Amino acid sequence: MHVYNRTRERRVEQARQACIDGLAQDLLNRGAHRLVLDSRAEMDTNDEATIRAAVIRHPHDTRFVYEHVDSASECLLWVPDTVAWCVGAGGHWRKRIDHIVAAVIDLD
Repeated sequence: MHVYNRTRERRVEQARQACIDGLAQDLLNRGAHRLVLDSRAEMDTNDEATIRAAVIRHPHDTRFVYEHVDSASECLLWVPDTVAWCVGAGGHWRKRIDHIVAAVIDLD
């Protein structure tokens, strides 16, 4: 699992979009076909614009799809949320999940 991190950006939404852009580009470069994100209702449009821009910049023809779902109905979304929290908390929490984190991608 990779964790994307942007700490220099004080505005949460801009930091999220930078992380989603990095994630989308990495997934496209690896030939991924699907991305599922936790829905944030009206804020989903920001994610969609960021992902569309990443797809347009990608030089290859792709059938990349993305969707937003409610994390209450998709329990697999709990795993990355928990891992990201542990990475952010640091200390013994970080040590507990180090074996499943392949990389922390620092976008600063």
